[in-house]
Amino acid sequence: MNTEVKDNSKSIYVIFLQTPFKIGKLIRFVTNYKYNHTSISFSENADVLYSFARYNKNSPFVGGFLEESPLRYIKDTDKRTCVKVFKINLEDKYYNCVKSYIEDIKNNKSEYMYNLFSAMLYPLHKQVKIKNAYICIEFVINVLKIANVLPEDYKSKYSFSLLAKDLNEYKIYEGDINSILSNNIYEGDVFFEKINRKKVFTDTIKSLCTLSHRLFCK
Repeated sequence: MNTEVKDNSKSIYVIFLQTPFKIGKLIRFVTNYKYNHTSISFSENADVLYSFARYNKNSPFVGGFLEESPLRYIKDTDKRTCVKVFKINLEDKYYNCVKSYIEDIKNNKSEYMYNLFSAMLYPLHKQVKIKNAYICIEFVINVLKIANVLPEDYKSKYSFSLLAKDLNEYKIYEGDINSILSNNIYEGDVFFEKINRKKVFTDTIKSLCTLSHRLFCK
């Protein structure tokens, strides 16, 4: 792991979140770890979070690449949302590589999917490699490899706790997310838009079929 902090560098932020939803609670129960979601940000205020997750609150199995608003984790809940923030300084060339990687996914996001198979096997720390399909921790690890923070052969077993341990020297904050938010929160997230049950069902079946096709028809 490259731990050297460079002068005149730019920064990326890895955000671990304790999400206030049933699936998040289940993941935390199974893994016995405080956090169940992770994102990348270019701001320590977490104004915009980049990750892979579900698109809509009432459609838990359909998702992909997202520009998340932190509002999805604090709106409509009276519970405290805890976060752990890691600040990683990068040389310009690596920072630009990360920006280009995320911008490329953003520009082609219809080709990217949430990896339900990896999500189902996450409690066993197993990964199912499918082209252009990720869960949040797979995406963040990819970013950190591109950033030259983690080695190409990094093997964390896709564990939040192990990744947090490996990033511990970069930690700058842990506590309530409200304490770090600014007035420039991204509001373009469609998370709270209601999807009718028929569409939830059909979109879930389509997602499973597409993932299966990519997995078995490489």
